[in-house]
Amino acid sequence: SPIGHRTNVYINMRFLALLLFWLTLRVCQPKRILQNEMFIVPILWHGPNNQITEIKEALALSFLLPGSVAVVPNLQEHKFSDGGVHEMFSKELFDIKFLRSSNATYILLDDLRKAWDGVLDVILFFRDEDYPRVGTMVGDMGLKAPDRKQWIRSPISVTRGCGQDQVQRLRKMLQPYRYVGMLCYDDFALQTHKLAGTLLSNCEGNLCCQAYKESSVLVRKSPQVSELAQDYIRKTIGVHRPFIAGHIRPMPDDCVKFWQSTGELDPIKLLDICRNNYMYDRFVPNLQALQEEYRTSYVFIMTHPIIRPRVTQMLKAGGIDPLFIDISDLNASMRAAKRPLRTKLSFSLLAVVEEAVSAAATAFVGTAESSMTGMIVQVGGGDLLRSWDRANEQTTGDAYPKLVPLGLVSLLVGLERRTSSYFKGAVQSLCRYVNEGGLGS
Repeated sequence: SPIGHRTNVYINMRFLALLLFWLTLRVCQPKRILQNEMFIVPILWHGPNNQITEIKEALALSFLLPGSVAVVPNLQEHKFSDGGVHEMFSKELFDIKFLRSSNATYILLDDLRKAWDGVLDVILFFRDEDYPRVGTMVGDMGLKAPDRKQWIRSPISVTRGCGQDQVQRLRKMLQPYRYVGMLCYDDFALQTHKLAGTLLSNCEGNLCCQAYKESSVLVRKSPQVSELAQDYIRKTIGVHRPFIAGHIRPMPDDCVKFWQSTGELDPIKLLDICRNNYMYDRFVPNLQALQEEYRTSYVFIMTHPIIRPRVTQMLKAGGIDPLFIDISDLNASMRAAKRPLRTKLSFSLLAVVEEAVSAAATAFVGTAESSMTGMIVQVGGGDLLRSWDRANEQTTGDAYPKLVPLGLVSLLVGLERRTSSYFKGAVQSLCRYVNEGGLGS
């Protein structure tokens, strides 16, 4: 009929208009971004969570330098766990739609490389020590470092401070350059990779601290990663059932290898090799106390696969039957996902999903020294965290006497929602530090 024909024409025209609008955004937005003066490229350093911290620091620096664009590279697998062979695609791991809706100016490195040869103009280093293997690190990203005379020290850093005058000095220093390699890890503001980063800080005029506080929360897990985590929770624990999560990370990597050995660990060697040797005696009673408080038998554990046997033995001796994600579990979830990942299956990807599971827990006990625990506290399973620092304060209730910032942190994740300019949909959280005797003492 004529009416039906006109209706179809109208629908087709609306579809074509929407398609044209989408194509315009896809084509014109990169061109608009490419017209900016400067691109800040974080040079990837250490493991995946540390690399994410570096991306957050690059975003924060772009907030301080008007006209600059933060470049988001793909992550590299952890060399200790996977050999660092494959890339993990950032557009699959991060909530790019959420980042795009924010006030951040960014571009994926994959998109930037379509119009750039990959040669950096300058290396901006934030530490006072000798330069690391810059050429190798840059080469691992498929980029090329500039000549050594174009390696410069940043006037702003966690040790030098970050006042208005120092930021202005940095702006002038970088004016001649377009592609800036930002060589920085945990040097931009105080302990950006630990616990809640700068979210709890009163920055008191430190512009780097404030910029990280406002921009770091824009980087969060993608819906695809959250889907994999929820699939595991649904199959293993059950939807809406309370569970405890724990992250057990002996530090440094040599301590992980030491924990891998059989038999009782020599306390003298434990003290000599490990930075957080106290964890060996403390994590079981802390998990037991949280089980009792939340009346649940479900305890999900994140730890390196090579020390799972020891961790399992210790937990079972304390009456805890731990839950883990195996590579086979993740592989099955990836195959069944609505939008399968192109990122290769690896222990590094497994850790990303483990973080999303842990952030969904009723209560979480982590390793304060680890960036992995920091990522859970700061990201909160795809939602943003608002936190209150309770370190060195007396709290009500008998379970938490004389709280001091030692060892492990218990994160009690609430569900109350808040809205603000930077924390829309934020999840409130309370960081409780464990006293020397542990929660179970």
